[in-house]
Amino acid sequence: GYLWFAPMRPSVWAVACLVVLATTTPSAAKSSPRTPTAAKRGSAASKRARDVGVEVECQRQGVEEESECDYEEEEDEGEEDFEGDESESDDYGVDSLDDGSINKWVLGKVDSLRDRLPDGDTVVAASKDMKSTLASRARTAFREIKGQHSSEFECAMIKGTRPDDSPAKEKHVSRLIETIQVFPRTSAYNSDYYFMMLHKLWSRMAEHDWRTVAKSLFIFHRMAVSVDPSLHLEFVQRFNRMQRLTHKKTKATYYNLETLLTVRDDGAAPFGPGTAKFLRAYAVFCFERFLSFSGRFEELDSLDEGADLHKLLGQLKQARRVLEKSVQLKTSKSLLRHEVVAQCSALAMADCFVAERGRRSLWEVFGERLGALLSAQRTEAERGGRLAPSDIEATSRLVEWAGSFRGGRLGKVVVANPRALARLKKTLPADKELEEHGRWLAGLAA
Repeated sequence: GYLWFAPMRPSVWAVACLVVLATTTPSAAKSSPRTPTAAKRGSAASKRARDVGVEVECQRQGVEEESECDYEEEEDEGEEDFEGDESESDDYGVDSLDDGSINKWVLGKVDSLRDRLPDGDTVVAASKDMKSTLASRARTAFREIKGQHSSEFECAMIKGTRPDDSPAKEKHVSRLIETIQVFPRTSAYNSDYYFMMLHKLWSRMAEHDWRTVAKSLFIFHRMAVSVDPSLHLEFVQRFNRMQRLTHKKTKATYYNLETLLTVRDDGAAPFGPGTAKFLRAYAVFCFERFLSFSGRFEELDSLDEGADLHKLLGQLKQARRVLEKSVQLKTSKSLLRHEVVAQCSALAMADCFVAERGRRSLWEVFGERLGALLSAQRTEAERGGRLAPSDIEATSRLVEWAGSFRGGRLGKVVVANPRALARLKKTLPADKELEEHGRWLAGLAA
């Protein structure tokens, strides 16, 4: 066949080869048998694949069965434990437990912890104390912030009444007193400085801390000592009107003693019965002194022998009441060690008895005016005039009180200054003169 195809052209030769291959390949592929080695290798590989697949499947099923079995075993154990607890719950108790039982140990720890915990009353009291302490600190912080951002007058008022154990600083008090002399003349026509000053002072007096109240009363006293008769009249008119008005913050009338004494112990400022007594006595004295006289007792000092004797007698009786209120300020030595109390007491002493800086005390003015009254009454009687029975009785009581006060309580009040005490005793008419005038008045009354 090859020889037959040799002389053909290449193209024809290629076609012939393709025809031969197409007719011979399928039969060859079908008839060609596989060698034993190849067949053995193929069967081994297929068997190995089948074994691996079976092993993987078995392992997978085994894990699932194992996990299911474990879960069922855990459930069975949980049920057994639960059933065991139920069976023992009826007999459970501390006495049935062993010494080494964990339950007894836990109960012991719980009991000891319960003993350490405070009771309800202690917790409530501690919470109230903490609340009051935080409130006090908040008020103090608010006062300081307000003082830094307020006017000069407001700043001096806030710092002068700061709730601490130090006395009111002189620079703050002096700044407030200076405004009394200047501000009323320079303020606008529609502003009432007198009302504003009294309102600010009462707002500080209505605070809860007694030290702020005492310092406010001290500034009020300094104001009363510093005003002249015209300013004093303006302040007294506002004061009387404000006592009928209601203070917005306290919901009570202005300058009410009950509101003023409504103070509490904030922890840092002990407030006992002695402090309350002193605070009430000082408030009563300051208000009585303010309503009775101006700064230098001009109402008494301006009356001479030719003035109305009945009016002079009335002023002397008012001076006696103020002096009596000042004597009630005497307090214990332990309380006088507090600088705020000592500052208030010293001002009252200087105002009523031992004057300083060229001033005259109320007792000195009272002694001089009492001598003038006795001389004027004798002169009036010599001229043929008659004294009213009420004036005779009032004068007799006043003379008796002056003699007893000089001989007794004056020495107890001015005990620390013997020289000043000797001078004050000479201010009044002599005891002999007082006794003679008393007998003379008794004869007139008869």
